[in-house]
Amino acid sequence: MRPAYTRSYRLHTSSTELAHLSGAIVVAFLVEGLRVLYLLGFSSRAFPILSTIMLGAVSAFLLHELAHKLVAQHYGMWAEFRLDHTGIMMSLLTAIPFLPFKLLAPGRMVIIGYKGTQDKMGNVAMAGILTNLGLAVTFIAIASWYPLLFYAAILNADLAFFNLLPFSVLDGRRIFSWNRRIWLVLFGATVILWLYLWAT
Repeated sequence: MRPAYTRSYRLHTSSTELAHLSGAIVVAFLVEGLRVLYLLGFSSRAFPILSTIMLGAVSAFLLHELAHKLVAQHYGMWAEFRLDHTGIMMSLLTAIPFLPFKLLAPGRMVIIGYKGTQDKMGNVAMAGILTNLGLAVTFIAIASWYPLLFYAAILNADLAFFNLLPFSVLDGRRIFSWNRRIWLVLFGATVILWLYLWAT
């Protein structure tokens, strides 16, 4: 029998979830950090860049997943992050330093208790996308004081774009199935932001 779920505004977690999130952060370091170390080595120049990249990667991935979790728990669902072997392998394959494209998808938020309500799952999926877009805009706004944060904005825009693709288990598929107009607005805004970042 499944446990009862109650609506909550507080973040509930477990030691298992924290272990899986720690593993995901290690994957994020390998995927995003190896390029910097490959180009600059363990030099004094590498550490500011590496720390900024990790800030962007961890914020892009971790806050995205936590946004899913908070909204799901608010609706009374059980939600915890779990590593995924296929996602880890796909992410690590892009850790090769000279590859231009990086994929950061070592796992996903497992959600139980929604009973097929499409509007709630649409909001859960949308929470992660809006988090990445908000972070990207925030990093752009403060990049004038610390230009390296521009790269953190790019990482968040990349993740939002990837997750909005309406395929497989990605957020984009749930949002598209729930409300195509909302998906179109989010996708259009993400493309505009993504093009701006890469053209700047």
